[in-house]
Amino acid sequence: NIGNIRVPSRSLIPDSVVFFPEGGHLIAGIETRLGFRCTDKNGNPVLMKGAFINENNDTVSDAKTEKNGFGWISIKPAGQGKIFLVVLNKERIAKKFALPDIQKEGVTFSAVKKDDNSPTLLRIFTNPGSAFSGNKLYLILNSAGLISIKKEFDFGNETEINLSKKELPQGISHLSIVDDHDNILAERWINNESKNELHYNIKTQKNTFSRREKIKIEVSAADNNGEIGRAHV
Repeated sequence: NIGNIRVPSRSLIPDSVVFFPEGGHLIAGIETRLGFRCTDKNGNPVLMKGAFINENNDTVSDAKTEKNGFGWISIKPAGQGKIFLVVLNKERIAKKFALPDIQKEGVTFSAVKKDDNSPTLLRIFTNPGSAFSGNKLYLILNSAGLISIKKEFDFGNETEINLSKKELPQGISHLSIVDDHDNILAERWINNESKNELHYNIKTQKNTFSRREKIKIEVSAADNNGEIGRAHV
């Protein structure tokens, strides 16, 4: 739907910033991938450059977004002090956006795929001496049309879990880590790309047309095993 396509704002200063820590939280001493999205007051993406700073105004990392308003960094909070995203306009006037509070302790995880032939590697992280260490935790996978998969693991001994592509349903799934009381400690989405993708081919009966001339278009769709359908418009 072309009406949903947002053109980047001319403003260099976003009105709103949404932060997406990979496991749902920022935890002191643990490196986390942090996504962020910058928009103006109308919801249009903002193409900006700025920096992440701490309470002492020390630079933690540079920051920038693409034309869609999204950007990401790897960040490792040193403590529980606040971190801010600072953006400057042409007049060098700064605007600050506070990141989510940094937790003293907690559990998070990161999904890393080394290459197309290797399994998805799920790495579990926590602070040294965390109250969760040595306890039984559970990894839960939910996907549309699929009964939940629940896998128990011993956090004191297991910090990496291999999930093969065969175990994961095709498409987007939701992963979460819960305790014995089903409290969600960390969560994120993961995408297992579909093998049976459709490939579309669109053809017209000629390359040039006169004004107001009717145009005939042939649309064909094929999967990896061959053609499955054709339509004329």
